Amino acid sequence: MVKLTASDAPILRHPTAESSVFLPENLLNRAATMQGKERGPIPPCCVLDFDAELVPVAVEMFGARACDGWACFHTTLLRIERDGFSMGLIAGTVGAPYAVLVAEELIASGCRHIVGYASAGMVADWLQPPCLVVPEGAYREWVASILPSSARTQWQDAGHRIVRKDTAGPCAASSLVAPKGP
Repeated sequence: MVKLTASDAPILRHPTAESSVFLPENLLNRAATMQGKERGPIPPCCVLDFDAELVPVAVEMFGARACDGWACFHTTLLRIERDGFSMGLIAGTVGAPYAVLVAEELIASGCRHIVGYASAGMVADWLQPPCLVVPEGAYREWVASILPSSARTQWQDAGHRIVRKDTAGPCAASSLVAPKGP
């Protein structure tokens, strides 16, 4: 029986110090060429609407239209213009690898602020929907799955205590509840 190591995998048999050829700029340039369009300016602030919940509202209520300067194979960037402010919206960016690819393409196109938007179930019993939760950090959920069952229970109990009421943040002066969590 032959024992293989990770370095024996064909995908890893190459000099790792070389630059990647799969740069976001290259992907966008190729997409623009294949689509017969020019890359152009995009809004400086864009929202990744993971579940595509905002698009119908953006189109119906705010007149969102496709951004001509966005040359991407897989997504449509909607542009919303309001009172001199321009923002972009991309729907259906579910999955971390895909969302990262789209975010890298946005940055390569000139976007400087990216917001991820998704809905979720209740994260704290005291929340009164509808509400906005502002995450300030994250726990990697796979960590909990590899813990022994006794530690997993402690992890899950801690998860119920991580959301706290924001009494001094940007939403404190409004009626909008904006809990925060690590």
